[in-house]
Amino acid sequence: MNIMQWLIVFAGGGIGSLLRYVLGIIITNQKHFYLGTLCANLMAAFMIGMFYQQYQLEPARAWFRLFFITGVCGGLSTFSTLSHENLILIQESRWTELLLYSVLSLVTGVLLVWAGYKASQWWVT
Repeated sequence: MNIMQWLIVFAGGGIGSLLRYVLGIIITNQKHFYLGTLCANLMAAFMIGMFYQQYQLEPARAWFRLFFITGVCGGLSTFSTLSHENLILIQESRWTELLLYSVLSLVTGVLLVWAGYKASQWWVT
């Protein structure tokens, strides 16, 4: 990996992190549900599906994958925050919210990667 690839990931990650921060400000987290983190993760999932479909077969555009998938989507999504919020729910014995948040994050995330992939195929063809 050369320095230019590092800078591309760095720039994308900065943009993704800033988007996550702004999204957290716009979507106020409710006391009993972590809506900002959920929205950021689900947006990133859809975007990863779109970008993956667009750039998976084009080696000449590898920097797009680094910038958008690794950088922007990596900075926007936040598995560590999801894990921390789940720990808080466990510590507070909020089992129903824990189950809902975890399942909703995982299942909807996978479905949105697929939906983004399919939507991107539809737009291109």
